[in-house]
Amino acid sequence: METARRRRAGAAGPAFASAILVIFAFSCSSRGPAFTWTILVIFAFLVRNQQWCQRLDRPTVASNALFNYKDKDPTGPDKWAKLNKGWAACGDGKKQCPIDICKVEINKDMGPLDQAYKSSACTLENRGHDFILQWKGGNGKLTIEKKDYVLQQVHWHVPSEHTVNGTRFDMELHMVHEDSSKARAVISVLYSTKEAGDPDKT
Repeated sequence: METARRRRAGAAGPAFASAILVIFAFSCSSRGPAFTWTILVIFAFLVRNQQWCQRLDRPTVASNALFNYKDKDPTGPDKWAKLNKGWAACGDGKKQCPIDICKVEINKDMGPLDQAYKSSACTLENRGHDFILQWKGGNGKLTIEKKDYVLQQVHWHVPSEHTVNGTRFDMELHMVHEDSSKARAVISVLYSTKEAGDPDKT
């Protein structure tokens, strides 16, 4: 089935590109023959190599959307360990997500987070259960107790993965960092739209 879908995608690609090419060529004709021929050559190269229809060698969105965060659901948190062999730690591991965060006394001696991020190119992917932005080689760093953790990716869960006193939020951001030994430090930000004001005034 997957092979058939790939073949159909490959067969439909040139026809679609040809139609776009004709429309674009007519729209560019007013700019002169040199500009038009340059565009035609670029499109011909793309058609020849079929760059636009190459599929990523990774699970599809549908195969990633096999779980949810609904309690007592057949694919909810208490069933994750049985849904996939690679998720066994969800059943017997320690300090596994999701976590119900209970309000306790805050440790004020931990100090502020020392963040030093930068602007750089990234890729965006819909993985079914979340959206993820990834940077090749990292994007700045987070320093905790004199140890640097490089920002590798950020992703959003809808609804939130964690809860606070049993309450789940509308969305949750995870900023995933790694140090040189691949140890992780994750910053979590919870979103709530219930008290959101007018976006044009904020």
